[in-house]
Amino acid sequence: MVDPTTGTDASDLIESATPQATQRLLHDLRAQMIELEMQNEELRHSQAERDASQANFFDFYDMAPVGYCTVGENGLILQSNLATAALIGVARVQLIQQPITRFIFSDDQDIYYLMQERTLGGNGPRSCELRMVKVDGNVFWVRLDASILPQSGTGSLRFAVTDITDTKLAESERLAAHRELAIEAQQKSQRAAELLVANQELAFEAQEKGQRAAELLVANQELAFEAQEKGKRAGELLAANEDIKRYIAELRSAFMSTVDVVMTLSEMRDPYTAGHERRVGAIAAAIGVELGCDERLVEGLKVAGHLHDIGKISVPSEILSLPGRLSPIQMLLIREHAQAGYDVLKHVEFPWPVALVALQHHERVDGSGYPQGLKGDAILLEARIIAVADVVEAMSSHRPYRAALGLDAALAEIKRGRSTAYDPVVADACLRLFTEKAYTIPA
Repeated sequence: MVDPTTGTDASDLIESATPQATQRLLHDLRAQMIELEMQNEELRHSQAERDASQANFFDFYDMAPVGYCTVGENGLILQSNLATAALIGVARVQLIQQPITRFIFSDDQDIYYLMQERTLGGNGPRSCELRMVKVDGNVFWVRLDASILPQSGTGSLRFAVTDITDTKLAESERLAAHRELAIEAQQKSQRAAELLVANQELAFEAQEKGQRAAELLVANQELAFEAQEKGKRAGELLAANEDIKRYIAELRSAFMSTVDVVMTLSEMRDPYTAGHERRVGAIAAAIGVELGCDERLVEGLKVAGHLHDIGKISVPSEILSLPGRLSPIQMLLIREHAQAGYDVLKHVEFPWPVALVALQHHERVDGSGYPQGLKGDAILLEARIIAVADVVEAMSSHRPYRAALGLDAALAEIKRGRSTAYDPVVADACLRLFTEKAYTIPA
């Protein structure tokens, strides 16, 4: 062996060296051998750690519940885990070097190519939802999440493949249920329209009977004139007059029975608030009396109270009886009942503004109500009275989403909203009824 620094053969050095130099040289050689052995051991340990880490990665990759696969820039599958193979229904080895589009539903391949283009270009979503095809021909839904492999340049992609078939089926079922609810609501609205037509016919009949009653009154006047000359016919005229009064009472009873039928139909859709409209009508009529309103207006308040929530026939019954807080969309549907009630009632020729009361009973004097945001005297007096009666009855009664809050809480709300939400004159009349005149809400 030649020493590279001196060009001298090592054996010559050993032979010519002194025993001490020879001993030192052997010691240096043994130290170098030990150092080399230690370096070899470190290299073997590092290799073992890399092998273990790689084995752990492939175990995790294979056993992951989500499918993973790597697709080259030529569109061929380069690598796949067991979950992907199970989704497609083949052995993993049968996926390698297969075009990934072979397993994508033909109508959805444009979705895949668009997502691939956006991913590689870095200018769009790196995920999409599409349908894939198993080897047995069954179609299933997946979500593909793509990422570019950093060590492969820009051509190869790794995909996470998640089965979302159950989610898609549930979504389809929800849409079908919503469509059924819409059809049911339409049918119920049509039935309500038919009932309104029948009510209009009854109203027309009542009008004819009223005209007949007027004719009878004219005849009664003529008889009264004759009675001045012929006292013997006075008894007959009095009897005819009693018949007319009884007939008018029958007409009023028939009209109120029709109103009660419509109200009962509304309550059948929302059994949890049965009796609400009747009680609102009674409270509103009592407030009207306290305000000094005439008998005709008080009767109109009672009728308007019975019909103010008729628009709820357009709201799905599942929402009306839903316990808990409503979502914003459900609240919007509930709020449409005021306009729906107006649309139902506006063609009926009531002697009172019943349709406008139904439209305005959720308006507030400060403009915070709905559906039109009216303020002050722009809201009908009857609607302002119904608004107060509605709040008192609703807060005092049980609802599916809460227990009854009680009369004290209801009166506190009226007092709090006096002059802001509620007409101050109407609010004061309501408070007097309960606090000074011991009025009680009918059962």
